[in-house]
Amino acid sequence: LSLSQQLLTIIFLIVAVFAGFIFIFLAPAVEKFSETEMYSLLHNSQENIISYLQNNTGELPDLGSSEDEKIIQIIYDPKTPALSVLNHSSISKDLSQEIVQNSDEKIPGTQDYSFVSQEVDSTTGESTKYLYSMTELDDGRYLISVMGDAYRQQFSKSLMNGVVLINVLFVSALFVLLMIWVGTLIIPLNQIKTYIKKIRNDEPATLKVRRNDEIGEVADALVDMEAELSQEQREKQEMIQNISHDLKTPIATIKSY
Repeated sequence: LSLSQQLLTIIFLIVAVFAGFIFIFLAPAVEKFSETEMYSLLHNSQENIISYLQNNTGELPDLGSSEDEKIIQIIYDPKTPALSVLNHSSISKDLSQEIVQNSDEKIPGTQDYSFVSQEVDSTTGESTKYLYSMTELDDGRYLISVMGDAYRQQFSKSLMNGVVLINVLFVSALFVLLMIWVGTLIIPLNQIKTYIKKIRNDEPATLKVRRNDEIGEVADALVDMEAELSQEQREKQEMIQNISHDLKTPIATIKSY
């Protein structure tokens, strides 16, 4: 392979390695990281509500209603039992049943869950997935923070696109640097090739390669070799001329006889 073909092969291998790294190792790591961040967001959203409930016993906060609200806050009282949605939003029936079943386990502290609803998303045509955190309050009630998985997927996609863009920029920069490097190799090699052709055809040739590496050493060796060959050629011509001159007298004598 030529140097250009070798360069393209190296770039292809680098891109293949990066692609394998992204899809085999990076993509699952990004998915895990995004899920962890979503649960952390749910935990942070519960802190203010828990503080409000502790300071206002028996009173539920009114969070209002907003179409852009990513997190739905729910209070569940096992004694009633009743689910109170603080965002004036609605949740699916199977999600409500899932929350009630998990509350029956009476696990203290904050627990994280994921749930795939039987509802079908109108935009994607797939089942709706939810992430939610359930925290048991001091009075026995539960605070549940619910988030649709679409927000997590959007976050994961944005993060993944950013990582892929960084990798593409890195590979592009590496490609440009390798092209420049290979160019610095190809140019002096082409000069050496042209120089050798001219010497073979007995044409006047000059070679100026200013490099301190092996290519420069080869160029200097070729110039020295050409100088030595030229010196030997001149000495050979002079020797032939001397021999011819020395033979002229006996040849003339022989011709006279």
